[in-house]
Amino acid sequence: MDFTFSSDPQSSFEGTAPSPPPLSVSQISRQIRGVLEERFSTVRVQGEVIGLARPRSGHVYFNLKDDGQGEVAGDAKIAAVMWKGPASRLRFPLEDGIRVIATGRVTVYEPRGSYQLIVDRIEPAGKGTLLQALEKLKKKLFNEGLFDPEKKLPLPWMPRTVGLITSPTGAAVQDVLRSLQRKFPVHVKIYPAKVQGEGSGREIVRAIQLAEVDPQPVDVLIIARGGGSLEDLWTFNEEPVVRAVSECTLPTVSGVGHEIDTTLVDLAASVRAQTPTHAGELVVPDFQAIVDELLTVHDRIFRGIQALIEAQSRRLIDWGGRLQRSSPEKLLVRRKEQLKSIQLRMHAALEHFMLKRESHLNLQAEKLGALNPYQVFQRGFSATRFEDGKFVRDAKELSPGQRLKLILARGEAQVEVREVLESSPLENPLDLKNEESSEAPS
Repeated sequence: MDFTFSSDPQSSFEGTAPSPPPLSVSQISRQIRGVLEERFSTVRVQGEVIGLARPRSGHVYFNLKDDGQGEVAGDAKIAAVMWKGPASRLRFPLEDGIRVIATGRVTVYEPRGSYQLIVDRIEPAGKGTLLQALEKLKKKLFNEGLFDPEKKLPLPWMPRTVGLITSPTGAAVQDVLRSLQRKFPVHVKIYPAKVQGEGSGREIVRAIQLAEVDPQPVDVLIIARGGGSLEDLWTFNEEPVVRAVSECTLPTVSGVGHEIDTTLVDLAASVRAQTPTHAGELVVPDFQAIVDELLTVHDRIFRGIQALIEAQSRRLIDWGGRLQRSSPEKLLVRRKEQLKSIQLRMHAALEHFMLKRESHLNLQAEKLGALNPYQVFQRGFSATRFEDGKFVRDAKELSPGQRLKLILARGEAQVEVREVLESSPLENPLDLKNEESSEAPS
């Protein structure tokens, strides 16, 4: 395209062609923009990010300046903008000082009359930049506690359902399924997601969210992908993916890449597996080992029960002998014999006691009989009473002509006193004995 510039009308001279009409600033800006957008509709620009700004709108503004790399190195810089949509799909943290390759188109910002780069996609320029960004994000998430071992959930010993987040067409899904089938057949629920390229991070985050709210819940979640370069595995270093894994309410196993590959998802997951195959082996127990252990336990229990039965049988036999010796019937017989023996001893003792008492009573009866006046009467003695019934004890109580009653062994007789003598020819031996005893020295 040709450009025309207007000149001072006064400077024109006769015979020259007439000048074209002047253009407004907006007109010339639009023309320049048209030329630039047509000529530079798609460009890839490599440079160092400086002056990064992130306003609330979600757009990203920055400048790209020469980083001293490549065939031509200088101090030039170009303004760049990345609108909210593409900016939300960034796969790594964009910061000042990192080298990037920006893909977009060149246009003119008419209000200032300056040209700028509208960036549609941006990627790190070289592995060193990726490692630098990775280390910075790793430090940030570590300080926030996303990799804290205390936050990691323990894996269930024997899950009923295993969730698997991976590409349904990749090799990782087959590796996991084969390892599960070989070690312990279990139900597997696959949540398909891209594991590389644009939008893969969002799909993995969405798959984790679906697994957490699934009405048919899984017991453990495997996130798997085969090996690859740092760029291939970068999805598993994206901050939203790492946060989703760290905050997942299910136990998670990271089976990303090969043994030498390490991503931030490995650090955030409950358990890190060396490969997708290893991930499948970690989430389930070894079926054959369980069978062997059950057989061992079965044998141990069987031997224990057998020993217990034998011990109890011996105890029962011992108790049977004790019961026979302590039989209620035999005990009753022994008690009856004891009671009979006691009864016989009691009868003998009572009989002896009665005989002894009878002998004593006979002796006392004899003594009493000796003192019985009626017994004296049987020997020929008699008793004399006054008419009023009192016994006559002293001859001085009598007087001639006095009537008395004479008591004999058989019958009574009325007598009359003819003469009273001063003394009786009979002395009472008991009275004499009492008198002697009373005069004896004490």
